[in-house]
Amino acid sequence: MINKAIINALIITGLLILVSLCIRLDVLYFHNDMGENSVTEMAQLVLLCISIFSFFYLGKRKPELRHAAWLIGSFYLVLFIRENDGLLDNIYHGAWQVPAVIVTLSALIFAKQGGKKTFAEMNIILSARSINIVIMATLMLIIFSRFYGMNELWKTLLQHAFVREVKNVSEESIELLSYAMISYGSIKVCWEISRCKIQNNIKSYLNVIEEN
Repeated sequence: MINKAIINALIITGLLILVSLCIRLDVLYFHNDMGENSVTEMAQLVLLCISIFSFFYLGKRKPELRHAAWLIGSFYLVLFIRENDGLLDNIYHGAWQVPAVIVTLSALIFAKQGGKKTFAEMNIILSARSINIVIMATLMLIIFSRFYGMNELWKTLLQHAFVREVKNVSEESIELLSYAMISYGSIKVCWEISRCKIQNNIKSYLNVIEEN
């Protein structure tokens, strides 16, 4: 138990250092404003890919969890598409919405095909100990970083000294930290569940649903 705690602490320390390093590279060496081509943005995409791969791999590794695992993986795939909105805007403004909607609808249709089994699969995934890391970091990304990065807040705080680059650095730092924790949690969830025999758990949960 102590060894696992130390390993987790070291990994999280490494992620925190990675986040700080990316920010320092962008600010001190490349002197950019955290735009689409910044180290921070690239790191976010890489971490998102790790999360996406983890859940799609879990669905492949454990076919009995495929509907739920791929639904979660598709959610992060939509976030990946959204993060590339600047690139897709070269086609036309808002072009990212088309692939995002296609992925969303495809994932929902596939999940619906699983019927009650999808709920049982999701219950198994949500029972993994490390899923709390994924949930917490996702909420920090979607809710906290959005409110924290609102222009109204920063303009009121800095008033005439408002500089958008300062806001961008602060907001993107939180997003990068969130993506780092999501990817770490996703890998842990995939690792935990891949080692478990869960077919009987799904059958038991389905029986409970049918009884109710």
